[in-house]
Amino acid sequence: MSDDLVKSLNLGLSRFLRYSYAGLLVLLAFVHFADKTSRDKLFELDWSLIGLGVVIVGAMVYTVHRSVVIPVHHAIGCLIFYVFHDVWVEPKNRMSPVGCLLIGLRAGCQSKGLSVGYLLPRAFICYSLLRRDKRVFSDVEGRNIDHAENGMVVMTAVACFLMILFDSSHWVLWGSLLAVSLVASYIRGWSTHAVECRMLKYKRKLVAETLSEYGYKVEAASIAPPDGMPECPE
Repeated sequence: MSDDLVKSLNLGLSRFLRYSYAGLLVLLAFVHFADKTSRDKLFELDWSLIGLGVVIVGAMVYTVHRSVVIPVHHAIGCLIFYVFHDVWVEPKNRMSPVGCLLIGLRAGCQSKGLSVGYLLPRAFICYSLLRRDKRVFSDVEGRNIDHAENGMVVMTAVACFLMILFDSSHWVLWGSLLAVSLVASYIRGWSTHAVECRMLKYKRKLVAETLSEYGYKVEAASIAPPDGMPECPE
């Protein structure tokens, strides 16, 4: 794909990584399963056209992936966080940004009776709003790239799972890659969220002010910082 065509798409690096990688996986699957005649016809096309097709198909695949796979992956991640981290660690030392926002939402609603099932979706929305707000995360694109990198690992895991279903003769290889990809995705996600959680705690007053603009009441004091962490200067 030519540089001019890449620039004209105006996707940004994080989206380009997600779309092109998803499309590349589809292309590799096609090459693996298609007959020789179909492969020859594909590679007779201009490489710029193939590259554009990879990005377009990848965008469609990633949209489905984002809507179906990522929520499940995140839900499992939150469960792992809760069982192995939140239950045993004081709120001030927790490393889950969604968990911190959940505590802040409960305090902001001034009601301990609200269920996690009611507040958890709102905590995810608040986290998504903050991650895209340059006042909170000055390097928004850097945050997006971090998540794109982890998303590519999750896509690899999904691809390996599908290969187990459709190419069972090599299930040991695909199963091993699936296990490695899944473990890596949660380790990478843990480190990324730990950094973001520290940033939210440091800017806790700004977090509360920003979310109030979107109609969410969060108690800044409840986003407990670790011992010794100063407040972000106004």
